[in-house]
Amino acid sequence: MSKDMPSVVGFRLDRARQMLAEAGGQIAQITPTGPPSATQQVPDGRWRVVQQRPKEEAEVGLVVAQEIQLKANSPSP
Repeated sequence: MSKDMPSVVGFRLDRARQMLAEAGGQIAQITPTGPPSATQQVPDGRWRVVQQRPKEEAEVGLVVAQEIQLKANSPSP
């Protein structure tokens, strides 16, 4: 991965895509992760980058997880 490639860990996937494109980078692979019961679908909506892996020059692989929305005033598990 190039030194000029920004770290996008922690950002939402849409913002990460934008940041990498602005830096001249490309996403080679997006891998969703989560609990075994979660459906492994094409990431869209509220996904956050949890890992960034260098690939070929100016390419990265991203591991993403879906955000969890907690309801207000709900007891913690």
